[in-house]
Amino acid sequence: MDVPAAGYRNKKRFGPQPISSNILKIGGKHGFSSRNCPGGSKFFFRQLLPALEYRLLNIAEGSSMKIIVEIGTEEQKELIRSELSVFSTLTQILENPPNINQIIVPTDFDQKVQELVGNSNYQSERGHLAIAKIIPSAEGISIVISPINYTESFDYLIRLKGYLHEFFHTITRSRFPFVDQCSPAEWRYIDILTTLYDEYYVERKAIEIVESSPIPKGHQFKKNTYAGLKGHIKTVSDLRYYERIKGEIQRFRFHGDLLEFHTKTSDCIDEVLKSTVYSLALIDSYKPLAVLEVLIRNSHFYTEGTCAFVSLIRQKYDENDFDFIENIDIAQELLLNFGLFFEDTPRGLYVHVFDI
Repeated sequence: MDVPAAGYRNKKRFGPQPISSNILKIGGKHGFSSRNCPGGSKFFFRQLLPALEYRLLNIAEGSSMKIIVEIGTEEQKELIRSELSVFSTLTQILENPPNINQIIVPTDFDQKVQELVGNSNYQSERGHLAIAKIIPSAEGISIVISPINYTESFDYLIRLKGYLHEFFHTITRSRFPFVDQCSPAEWRYIDILTTLYDEYYVERKAIEIVESSPIPKGHQFKKNTYAGLKGHIKTVSDLRYYERIKGEIQRFRFHGDLLEFHTKTSDCIDEVLKSTVYSLALIDSYKPLAVLEVLIRNSHFYTEGTCAFVSLIRQKYDENDFDFIENIDIAQELLLNFGLFFEDTPRGLYVHVFDI
């Protein structure tokens, strides 16, 4: 899960932050308990997940999932482990659960991700700030959760939404049709559509569960939700992103190095596109925020192609449809906002870079 980086840069830059005192409030008073959720978390999720179209087991006990917490005092570690048991609860009640073998809250998020993916170049801040990371392997799925989630900017419900966001990521990929009869260009367009829709879908589902819970939504949760939307809209509408990509296209005309162009623009394009779908997920989840959609539409990147994409993912969500094979034309129009067009040729994939 990614968040706008601006509000968290100082925390990341100056090293580990003290765990917020609100981590000590996740037990009976603010977490799932018989007081505010009769039957506990398993009962709550069993009641809600069928409505979200997930098939449940009648009986499932036990879990081999490891929960590793490297931060905090022993008391705080135990509370965090208890909070993270939501992953175990969810895997126990699903008929076809994802193979999550470990949840890790490391002291150093970037270092742990680099270790697990085998890539020393990984950085959590790439315009957006990644606050969790899913890493598949032969042994199963690892979910690494940044310690920033346990600082003063986050309360229990904010973290719960993040946990659910990551959990849904582990199961949605299997719902997209397997595509084996497509060209390299078609595959790239389908991959872009499914990646963006996946972010939109899991964010909306996570919000739906949190909003359905009996736990009161406090000031911190509402503040975080609005700040997140504000940050994503700012990214989408920030003229500097448009000028940066336009400038790199002009420079590409001189150096002709596609790899250099990709290196200079890919994070920027990714940030704008993901901010678009995160903004829409929040706006579509909280109807009073719909008035803010006009700010997205004022972006230089919001064209007829973007409008078609927005309509498409809303329609797919309403129909619970994960098939984008017939929507390549919409992906083509969407990427033309950034000057990109993929073409299959007898010599292989050709990438056009057009002016914007």
